[in-house]
Amino acid sequence: MSEPAAFAIIRDGQKRFYGDRWVGALLHRDIIWGPEAFETWLLTLNELDEWYDDIDGGAVVDFDQRRLIWCIPGELLSVPKVAAVYGQLLAKIRNRSGDQELRIDRGPRHASGFSRGPRAIQT
Repeated sequence: MSEPAAFAIIRDGQKRFYGDRWVGALLHRDIIWGPEAFETWLLTLNELDEWYDDIDGGAVVDFDQRRLIWCIPGELLSVPKVAAVYGQLLAKIRNRSGDQELRIDRGPRHASGFSRGPRAIQT
């Protein structure tokens, strides 16, 4: 069974969308390296004309507002200790990138909350 995911990169006011039917289960592995590495990985996926809603997970990297918001499928982070360790690892992204103002937020618990795509993260 597929686990589709959608992604958006916002840079210099331009939005680019990516997606794949199989990467939802791997999203947690790929955002852990930070926004720049995540963008590099996204470039290997299919570029889309727009955000699509039929997804299990997703992420938006807004380089303009220095924000990463993500939602992963399933129950991966339902165990509190696992969620805490994963949160600590994500916090280290700021140290590695030198961008202490980078905001990293977990999005909705289910990707249906991403149904508005990048508009859902506007501050």
